[in-house]
Amino acid sequence: MPQYQVGQRWSYQARAEDQDSTLIIGAIEIEPAIVHIIVEKVMLTGLGESMDICHLPFAEAALNNSVTDLLEENVAVDSSFTEGLATWTAQQGGVFQLSVAEAIATIANVTQTSANDTFDAIVKRMEAEQSPETIRELYRNLFALEEWFFLCRSDSEETPVQLQFEMNGGFSQAVLAFTSAEKAIAAADKLNLYPDGADIRLMPADIDKAIIWLDSEACQCEWVCFNLTHKHFPLYVADAVRMNLKR
Repeated sequence: MPQYQVGQRWSYQARAEDQDSTLIIGAIEIEPAIVHIIVEKVMLTGLGESMDICHLPFAEAALNNSVTDLLEENVAVDSSFTEGLATWTAQQGGVFQLSVAEAIATIANVTQTSANDTFDAIVKRMEAEQSPETIRELYRNLFALEEWFFLCRSDSEETPVQLQFEMNGGFSQAVLAFTSAEKAIAAADKLNLYPDGADIRLMPADIDKAIIWLDSEACQCEWVCFNLTHKHFPLYVADAVRMNLKR
């Protein structure tokens, strides 16, 4: 059984994308047996970046089932850990009974959802600011997602819905796409795309595959409407192809 000490760095049974990650013991409680840790270099799937998780409390038994090798001792504990521990103590926070990898997956999913929600906020800010940097931020956010979501035709599970939108005094047809499944489902209800009682045909697609289809003869549209923000942010297919090559 591991003998935990503050300042130890351990390897642990990690997700595939976290193979180089480690954890540091930041504090130990005897009764109940809780080990507070820092997890280093967690990859956020879909965002293409890593982060440190400054404080996570684990039941000692759960951590025992996660750690593999003791790598180093007397590692300095960052001040951000102390702040996180103080917040957890004040709020009488819960304790993970999961493995470290399972806890990280939960956190990454929440973070991914937050990133999806960020898109609409950036669109609104872009409309107000009209700055090149905000536009670049919007593109970075969109192309950092793991998947785009499409609503498909009721007669075809793999053909995205294409709708007419009024733009610049005329009408233009676009493919509907969304940054999250929740936004797609809400839009399907808002637009009344499917008969009452019918299944919503939601299709997630990774960005490479999505752009291949958008750039094919099967797609008759020149632009994509994300999250129904057509007045503020039409993503033209030609631009999408070019930006995807630069990812």
